[in-house]
Amino acid sequence: MPVKREFIENGRVVYMVFSDPWRADEMSVGYDDVLRAYEESPGKVHSLVDLTHARRIPEGIFRLRSLPGWKHPKSGDVIIFGASAFAEVMIQALKRLLGYGNIHVFKTEAEARAFLAQKLNAPSTPSQEG
Repeated sequence: MPVKREFIENGRVVYMVFSDPWRADEMSVGYDDVLRAYEESPGKVHSLVDLTHARRIPEGIFRLRSLPGWKHPKSGDVIIFGASAFAEVMIQALKRLLGYGNIHVFKTEAEARAFLAQKLNAPSTPSQEG
């Protein structure tokens, strides 16, 4: 399957790898597991997204804004790396459509993981926990 998802960092991070060809509807496969992780986690659950092997953006990508996790109180930052220039433009458009300021795009995996480490090591406060 061109969209792979696993939980890392003791369930505090959903790690997703996309590779061509992938379809937008594949994002929702297994999404119940993500929602369950939100419910079971004592804090925010972040997403680390690898687009290194996804050079094209599939049709219907903007339907992703209807996924319920975007507005979940325990939905943390979405940290993306390896996006093509076109994918980065589409990500910024999706970010504006969602009104979701917690999407961050990095060129390299090392930069993305460094940012993620800061998020994971930040002290929790009631305002961060939703």
